[in-house]
Amino acid sequence: MQDFNREIEKFKSEPQEINIKIKRNNFTKVFTYNTSGNIGFNLNENLTVFSITSDAPLRYGDKLLSINNNEFSNYSEFKNFTDSLFPKK
Repeated sequence: MQDFNREIEKFKSEPQEINIKIKRNNFTKVFTYNTSGNIGFNLNENLTVFSITSDAPLRYGDKLLSINNNEFSNYSEFKNFTDSLFPKK
């Protein structure tokens, strides 16, 4: 059992504080939350939230502007950034 637990620990990520700026109903909002393993939401190609997979303080239809002060102009930039934040092990 100890071997199993040791192997599982290799896959756990440290929680990260995420500072996210979004546009919601013509207002800009900033949220901070902690997450580990993934960003906690999914976007479509125009950077609009279409699903939320964790406690991320977002709503469907929010438009992503930045994460941790990194602005995105397209989905590829967002994907590259989140892949570097949460590298696959």
